Amino acid sequence: MSGAIILWLVFLVAVGLSLVPQLGKRGAALLGGCAVGLAGLAALAGSADQSLQVVFSYPAFVANRVESKDFIIEETIAPAYAWTLAAAAFCGLLAGLAWRGLPHRRPLTWALAFAWLGAGLALVLEKLAAPPAAVAFRLDAALWLGSIAAAVALAQRGPSLVQLGLGVAIASTALRLPIALFGTLATWQGWGTSLDVHSIEFCAHPLAQTPLTLEPGSVQQLWYLVWAQQLVVYPALTFASAGGVGFLTLMARRGREAEARAA
Repeated sequence: MSGAIILWLVFLVAVGLSLVPQLGKRGAALLGGCAVGLAGLAALAGSADQSLQVVFSYPAFVANRVESKDFIIEETIAPAYAWTLAAAAFCGLLAGLAWRGLPHRRPLTWALAFAWLGAGLALVLEKLAAPPAAVAFRLDAALWLGSIAAAVALAQRGPSLVQLGLGVAIASTALRLPIALFGTLATWQGWGTSLDVHSIEFCAHPLAQTPLTLEPGSVQQLWYLVWAQQLVVYPALTFASAGGVGFLTLMARRGREAEARAA
């Protein structure tokens, strides 16, 4: 549980560096401290194996009612220390990028790097049988927080509202493209992780609430379980929240500029 809490702290610090780049090396030092803490937990965890049931949640008929169901994709087994070492490496990499001033010099690159590295870590944690608390919502949280960081970075450039909206929409979708690609390949090749949906053949249409029978690896299966979520639903939801943060950032920037001109 302590390792999962440290990881959430890392995510918040990474976004904080986007919102307040002045944190600079203090934020980098905090990320480095988190990396050391996770490495320490790995040393204490021991080498005993632990397991994790990797699941994919989607509407399905449960007792004649449509409910969200956890489809079991695979069960992974790994030494107890493995996932904390992977998390420590992730934190150390972020700390190095922050120490070199990436959040201040190239905030958009920092947002993209954090989002993709965080999403990759989430998949690695599944394979390394991390505790459920360390895995839960990690992938979507990385991409959502990365989208917010990207929206702030775009707003700091002082674009028009139309340019900002278009930029946030593109960023929200672009961040999901590698996930959709990985989900497609994982489904075709049976790689596992929560993005491998080839074993889900019977579920329910999320809107019509009618039965769905899906052929493994088919375009229909990929559309309902991977592409529609990763390229339509999640980007739209992300745009609504990240766009709001970007709008507030842009208005604050214009307010400061107006005060400077008046002075």
